Parts: sequence; structure tokens; C-alpha cells
Amino acid sequence: MNVRVKIAIWITAASLLVVFYLAVTAPPKPAVGARGQVIGLENQAREFLQGRKFWQQQVVALNVAIEKEIQRIRDERINEQKMNAQLRQVAAETDKLMESLPGPKPSPAQRVADDLRAQADQIEALELRRMLEEFSAKQIREWRDALEFANRRASELAAH
Repeated sequence: MNVRVKIAIWITAASLLVVFYLAVTAPPKPAVGARGQVIGLENQAREFLQGRKFWQQQVVALNVAIEKEIQRIRDERINEQKMNAQLRQVAAETDKLMESLPGPKPSPAQRVADDLRAQADQIEALELRRMLEEFSAKQIREWRDALEFANRRASELAAH
């Protein structure tokens, strides 16, 4: 057997393995955009090879992604509340300790400056949280749009 035939056999075998892989696997994350476009060449090949199965997998993947993001937001809020409570407790204990120590106390101007810095930090944290929640809300909206499309596409293919 000459070298060209061996190369052709190897290329064919490798191609068949790739096609088989794409025909039986699901993308690890949602692969459909908000307007229903399949994202990425690999996922486009999966959609072509799998048809309805691909869209059913996307319905599941999108539902899971939406639920995970909503749960992440809930967990983040709970953790933030816990952290703020702990910070308030530590601040109160620190203030109490500072009052009990002998020696010079912070001046009124220093206390005002510390309070202003704390307020500025709180404003920055609120702005960051607002931006992150806005991003998460946008992602969830896009996933819900994609989910609507994936449901419709899976139903259309099931009817055929």
C-alpha cells in the first residue's frame, strides 16, 4: 500500500471520528444566541447532524444556565448580607476597643474623614453590584430569548 492511500485512510478515519463525536455529544454550555443563531462552527455541525436532539439539548442547557444564574444572584445577595453583618459587628467591636484604649483618640476631623471614606466605599460597592446585576439580567434575557427560539425549533422538528 502506498503512502497516499495510507494518508487517505487516516484522514477518512479521523474525519469519521470527528463526525461521530459531533453527532453524539452536546455542547458543554448553551450554544444558541438570543436571535436563535447557533454559535460556533462545531455547534453548527452538531445542529446539522443531530437536528431535533440538538435543540432539545439546548432547551435543557438554557434552562439550567438560567436557573444557575438566578441562584448565583440569590446566593451572592445572601453572602453579601452576611458579610455586611459581620463587618458591622467588627466595626462596633473595633470602636469599643479603641474607646477603651488609653492614649490619643482620633480627632473629630479624622472621624468625619473615616465616615466619608466608608460612605464612598459603600457607594462604589453599590455601583459595582448594580453593574453586575445589570449584566446578569441582560444575560438571562438573552438566554430566555434563545430558549424561546430553541423550544420553537425543537417543536418544529418534532412535527416533521
